[in-house]
Amino acid sequence: MQGNRMSGIQQSQTVVVQQPISTLLKQVDFIGAFLVTAGFALFVFSLTSASKASSGWTSPEILSCLIIGVALVIAFLGWQWYVGRKDNKSGVKPLMPLSIWKYPNLGLVMVIVTLGFINFTGVLMFWSTLWFQEINKVSPLITTARYLPQVIGGFIVNAFAAYTLHIIPGKLLLIIGMVSFTGSTLLFALQPAHVSYWAMAFPSLCLSVIGADLVYMVSNLFVSESVPNNLKSTAGAVFNTVIALANTIGLGAGAAVANSVANRGPHPGESDEDFTVRTYQSAFWFATAASAIATVLCLFVKVGRQGHEKPGDIEDSTSENGGDGIELVVEAHPENNESGTTVIAAEGKDKGSRTPMQSLSVLDFDEKGTTAVNSPIPPSPIPDERDEKVDLNEKKG
Repeated sequence: MQGNRMSGIQQSQTVVVQQPISTLLKQVDFIGAFLVTAGFALFVFSLTSASKASSGWTSPEILSCLIIGVALVIAFLGWQWYVGRKDNKSGVKPLMPLSIWKYPNLGLVMVIVTLGFINFTGVLMFWSTLWFQEINKVSPLITTARYLPQVIGGFIVNAFAAYTLHIIPGKLLLIIGMVSFTGSTLLFALQPAHVSYWAMAFPSLCLSVIGADLVYMVSNLFVSESVPNNLKSTAGAVFNTVIALANTIGLGAGAAVANSVANRGPHPGESDEDFTVRTYQSAFWFATAASAIATVLCLFVKVGRQGHEKPGDIEDSTSENGGDGIELVVEAHPENNESGTTVIAAEGKDKGSRTPMQSLSVLDFDEKGTTAVNSPIPPSPIPDERDEKVDLNEKKG
């Protein structure tokens, strides 16, 4: 309720009813959950296993998994449209309402986030670890120590963002983040085999954490603020699912690119070390291209300052609509309520001199279906226009 007041959302009468578990289970979209899980599982399997198959992408098991996976994802979208119709009487609530994508810039931001995290967790973090251990020949402990700049940089970038997200436009921060992603993998793609860690790997890891923190924070806040309250949880779930899929797709696609280079064999006169370096660099080039595309897309997205107080976010209690706030109090009276069902009715728009607490009623249903009203403060008498009309009629009569 407090969030509604901060968002300037006008509240009408709100009723919350406890429902049996069996009723709630009927609303769960089990079919949609199966379709999207199976579809993406088969798609990711074909993506990650194509390079290892006997005939590559033309292998029957790879092609069948890819086709079935894409078909299941398309079927999931069709099912979400079907159960999301207004005339749907099944009672099932869509797992991902397609209406969420109608909000401006939301889909484009999701694409940018996907390409960014394909770069970061999908390619950079995995292939840089292999680079340190297989090419630089350092121990796992030293490899771990080499990522400490990301930890320190993360604290600095988060502190910077906390004080600037409400000042600097989100579009500019997204561009800075994607440029940082691009630079981080570009340094690894150009890095020779024998070069100091401080020359190219260190600035690469520092740039990566700048991109990761800025892109995540700006896009996460934008997603939560661009949809109404009833879709915020769904938008957050879609956002985190997109990041998880980006990580998986990045791992699979990066491995597919590197393995395709490895399967062609070394160039004439190329040493084994140079061949390994070129194989790893191909994955970094793929990540660089993905983040470069996202950087260009950032130019077309409209994301303003995040986390700042917009006009109308905080309502003045002295204004006309100052009584729109709601304080929700739940009271249970088991001695008078055998069914245990409680209904909370809150008046969202107060009139006259009535306070929010005076507009709150708790209704208890007994076994006979009757209701009992329990109001903590008796409402102040408010003149009723109907009563005045009756009095006038009586006087005329």
